[in-house]
Amino acid sequence: MSEPSDLYVLILGINDAAKLGTGYLGTIDDIKTDSVQNADTFYGNYGKIISAIKTKSPNAIIFMFDTPFKGSVNDSFNEAAKNIANHFALPFISHSSMPLFSSSYFTGNLSLGHPIAPLYAAMSVVYENAISRYFQSNPLVLKQFKFSSDNLVNTTSGTALTLSGTGISNEVSSMQYDVSRDIFGKVVKIDYDVIIDSEMKDSSDIGIQFINGYPEWTFSKLAGKHFRGVYHVSDKILYPTDTDTTKPLKIRAVTNNFVGKVTVTNVVIKRAM
Repeated sequence: MSEPSDLYVLILGINDAAKLGTGYLGTIDDIKTDSVQNADTFYGNYGKIISAIKTKSPNAIIFMFDTPFKGSVNDSFNEAAKNIANHFALPFISHSSMPLFSSSYFTGNLSLGHPIAPLYAAMSVVYENAISRYFQSNPLVLKQFKFSSDNLVNTTSGTALTLSGTGISNEVSSMQYDVSRDIFGKVVKIDYDVIIDSEMKDSSDIGIQFINGYPEWTFSKLAGKHFRGVYHVSDKILYPTDTDTTKPLKIRAVTNNFVGKVTVTNVVIKRAM
């Protein structure tokens, strides 16, 4: 029932190994072209999960990890996870590449097999870093996602939206991007980067503005006090229905009460529902 996501992380097999054993594994042949026909095995059911994600969010990136546990049974399930990732051509990261999981800090902070809260916090950082390193080593994976065919804003020119930031209210960029009319009446996910060369004040905001004659133009913005730097903005909004079919839908950058150079770039708009 959830909305489609851009990134899914799968780490499955711990309970399967502990409770069902190698008799449940099956083989790679249990994954069929039509996932309904998959066998009731670890291979088959994992394949069903991946197929369901691909159907729900076809442009999402799916990361697969093996489990952090070792031993003959766990090793068999970890090898199966790697085989499944290869079958679907998905990014795969082994826990053996992350020193945390072989450390006494990990093994000494499990309660009934589950990490205690501080360990979960450490794990989240390690997973994020591992995924970031993968993107750095495989930049085409991220580029394929960010500029997928599902992107409903035309940024093919590569020209960023820029403003001088004179401090006035509702200063808008001269450059505009065309947006597909497919977003009308839909929940859309908006991602973009804002680069500012000076500090934002509490009363400042910077973002993008949809324009096509709708009386209540829709905004997405970065607001409040921020230091100079690069900020990623991600929003989900329900866009209104089309009330002026004679005008094209566009977006432009807009600032309020900000003094300094502004660049809005890497704009991606996708239907969420």
